[in-house]
Amino acid sequence: MRTRVEDKKQEGFFNELDIKMFGKMSPEDIKGSIIVLTLYMMQGFALGVVMCVPMVLNSMGVKMEAQALFSFALYPFSFKILWAPIVDSISFGKLGLRKVWIVLAQFSVGLLFFVTSFCFETLVENGDVAIVTVIFFLIVAMITVQDISVDGWACSLLSPEYVGMTANLQLTGQLIGISSYNAYFEYLDETIGYSAFLRYVSVILIISTVAVLIFVKETSLAKENSWAFVKTSYVNIFKLLKLKPMMLLGKNEKNVKIYVHDIFFIRKSDFLPDL
Repeated sequence: MRTRVEDKKQEGFFNELDIKMFGKMSPEDIKGSIIVLTLYMMQGFALGVVMCVPMVLNSMGVKMEAQALFSFALYPFSFKILWAPIVDSISFGKLGLRKVWIVLAQFSVGLLFFVTSFCFETLVENGDVAIVTVIFFLIVAMITVQDISVDGWACSLLSPEYVGMTANLQLTGQLIGISSYNAYFEYLDETIGYSAFLRYVSVILIISTVAVLIFVKETSLAKENSWAFVKTSYVNIFKLLKLKPMMLLGKNEKNVKIYVHDIFFIRKSDFLPDL
């Protein structure tokens, strides 16, 4: 068993290593880290707003069946591999590869939040939860586009030795952003309401998107013949699915049934609090 002295030595070693690592970061790496962290915070911020919806629906007296329907709005994160090759490969000439996707996706999320804020309560009161689900499905789909682009942009914003920080920046940024969920129910639910909250969030997202557009330079070079990269990516995914471990998984009928059940059949307890 490890002794307390050994644990302290190891802890001290990693603390010293972190200090040396961050102490050697260039101004470009520090700036890149701040940009990546901020973009992930905006992503978490938008996700926190989406996570509020089930509780808001419950407070408005929506039936459990309709509340369960809204869980489909979160599915884009499970299937983003289907459009990730397009987002990761298609460039826009001199405009670059990553920044345009991020600006378009984040601005779309802000715009959809703003438009939805004027009709959310009416749709819910009329029982049109399916329409609300479709709207938020599109919002989450745009969030996945932003997520894919930020993941790729981090590779050019940070030096190779610091690219490994991206996972920590993502986790930290998303956790800070998702705190908007707690902030709403703690301070804003009974004061301004969810529709007004959507409008405030939309303004913040749009302003942050404009700031990225104006002040952050594109660092990912545009690719020539971008659609060729898309084809290559889908071919590689197909080859991955043909690997022996994946084939064995597919032949295991029990695993497939469990996976399909988890995707298409959702229990109330998975998405709703105990009442």
